[in-house]
Amino acid sequence: MKFWFFALGTSVILLMSVFIFWPVMGHDYSFVIPELIDLHVAWNKFGILNPYYSPIKCLSTPVWASPVGFNLSFLHLTSIMTDDFFGLVLFIILVSISSFWGAFRLAIRMKASEIMALYLAAGWTLQGWMIMRASVGHIMYISVGWFPLILYLLLKQKTKRRDCLATLLAGILMSQFVFLGAPYAPFMLVMSLGFLVPVIFYWKQTKVFTGKIFSIKLGVSGILAGILVLPKVLAVSDLMSDFPRTHPLSKIGFRALSYSFLNLFSFWPHDYKSMVKWWYGNWESVQFMFPLLLLSVIIFLVLLRDKRTLVRLSVTITYLLFVSLIFSSGVLSDLFQSLPFFKSMHVNPRWNIVIALPVFILMTILMTRENLLPATWLKGLIGLVYLVPLFHLSIENLKMNYVYGTGYNHVSNRMSYCYEPIFGYNMEYFPLASRLDEIDFAKDDYLDPRCYLPSGKCRPGTPLNANDRSVLESYQLR
Repeated sequence: MKFWFFALGTSVILLMSVFIFWPVMGHDYSFVIPELIDLHVAWNKFGILNPYYSPIKCLSTPVWASPVGFNLSFLHLTSIMTDDFFGLVLFIILVSISSFWGAFRLAIRMKASEIMALYLAAGWTLQGWMIMRASVGHIMYISVGWFPLILYLLLKQKTKRRDCLATLLAGILMSQFVFLGAPYAPFMLVMSLGFLVPVIFYWKQTKVFTGKIFSIKLGVSGILAGILVLPKVLAVSDLMSDFPRTHPLSKIGFRALSYSFLNLFSFWPHDYKSMVKWWYGNWESVQFMFPLLLLSVIIFLVLLRDKRTLVRLSVTITYLLFVSLIFSSGVLSDLFQSLPFFKSMHVNPRWNIVIALPVFILMTILMTRENLLPATWLKGLIGLVYLVPLFHLSIENLKMNYVYGTGYNHVSNRMSYCYEPIFGYNMEYFPLASRLDEIDFAKDDYLDPRCYLPSGKCRPGTPLNANDRSVLESYQLR
């Protein structure tokens, strides 16, 4: 009963972060909502589950080849089962409860008590990353909440059958990062597991994280995920070969240390943009985890005069700050620019999430120390976990006015403007930039979306021939 009370509570908070200013929503829902309407119509009106091209945006665009498309994702499934609004709600609840369950089971596996495991699961599911992604419209990135669940599934289960099922599910969840259009997530998961290894050995947790079984299951689930996403990855590679993104990581150096430090110790909103001088908004920066927990642990370790644990904790914090600084400072910018896929991932603060899973494991280890935190103190921290997210909600980040239930037609939903991430923030990657002033995205004839792909063997911007127009409008164009 306690589990469902806490788990549903996290779902309510996440839903509030999306809809609290209704009908105004996060700015990137201006991309997400039309995408969901698109997929819903393709299936419910034409019976097309996986459309290759869409007639809605930018005079028609690729869908399957888009790196930020939702084809074959859980969000796609919930949207075609219901509609864009209820599909979004169901997806948030699904991710919230599954993320909570995974964090809870992992904490229990590490010998945490029930109330501690509930607190840790709530802290994980309501961290700043989850709240701000859901709030501003980066709904695909709340899938990062599955990291503890995936780790738990990769650990030894009670029977071979359960091991096989857990490995299968882990592979499916990994593939969802790609199908949800969350390109950072797979790399963040791999790096998180890598940076977790020193923490496991340093804090003597090898009995919990048995290496042999874990390695086998990780390899099998990774291969399974790779097989599932290979057609999507090939299509995305085809499209992006003509749309290379040129925004590198910002080289901000040691100024990023303040950001890394506050992520571990603070829960109050800060003007990170002014402090660190990066070009994207503060909503990209808020990634607090377990508000005041680490500081509380340090206070009680001092009171208990546990110098040995304090030294070990200090070493671990220094290590985590170092990892965070490497990724958020932009020192890897030149390396990233030379690597496929990585060169498109230019938002420094997002990379800081690679330390989130090691922080979760560290907090679980510390929480399981006998009598470290009094019950009254723990209850206060639990209350803070559910209160803090509300401090980070701002109307300034929510710029989409949403009208629900007005029906659908191809003309009105072609949009009077064009926002398609593959064309850049301000259409800077549009193949016919010199013609932008001449194009009316609401009224002009369709362009042939196949021509955005090098494999299409035609010039981008080629008008769609009359014979293919109805085929495109029925989502059957191949």
